[in-house]
Amino acid sequence: HTATGSSCSTKTSSPIGSSLQRDGDEWFGPARATVGACNTPAGPESAIVVNEVMTSPNAAAGGDSWGEWLEVHNTGAMSVDLQGWTIASGGDTDHVIVTSVVVPAGGYAVLGNGWDPARNGGITPDYNYFTAGTTIELASTDWLELRDASGSVMDVVSWNSSAAVPGSSRALRDAARNNSNAAGSNWGFSTTHFGDGDYGTPGAANGTLSDTPLAIPNRVSFVGRDFNDPLPV
Repeated sequence: HTATGSSCSTKTSSPIGSSLQRDGDEWFGPARATVGACNTPAGPESAIVVNEVMTSPNAAAGGDSWGEWLEVHNTGAMSVDLQGWTIASGGDTDHVIVTSVVVPAGGYAVLGNGWDPARNGGITPDYNYFTAGTTIELASTDWLELRDASGSVMDVVSWNSSAAVPGSSRALRDAARNNSNAAGSNWGFSTTHFGDGDYGTPGAANGTLSDTPLAIPNRVSFVGRDFNDPLPV
């Protein structure tokens, strides 16, 4: 998590006065700089955390432009409405959530790139952040930032290509621990099938997670007639 109340000078910068820091084997942040002192990962200032990301859908008929999604988890004891919150991502135009998206206490919400389950891999998102001409795209090396309606940073998660495997979401193991590095040990690859066949648990608690992605079966499609079709009369 990141410190509440931080602000960014540009979309591609870290919050002002912050740095990336190391705690044991993991890097975290951006967090308030601690020059000359021990690095201490920030606690969960926000009840809303990024809990799962699907960066490289394999089964979505519409491809990445339809099948990408992110899931947030409300770790608090009260419901949170995301209306007015901002989703930011590297290289993309910030997106402000324009409708009510209530995440119940202990619950989940899926924010996706397309409504149509026939194209998005078989999910029913709680919110579609695709708008005419702009969207949030989850690249193989990227970051996500959530800001509340006041502009305060609530959560920041980043990842590299090692966490972006086709057909498998990357999911959080322990929401009480630092979640800023989705390629780190507190995240894993989903092992539960959903929708049209990819691995993930959109809208539900994360299932068993693996350090390595499971194999994705080959998909074969047939167009036209096959030898079992009746001959014309």
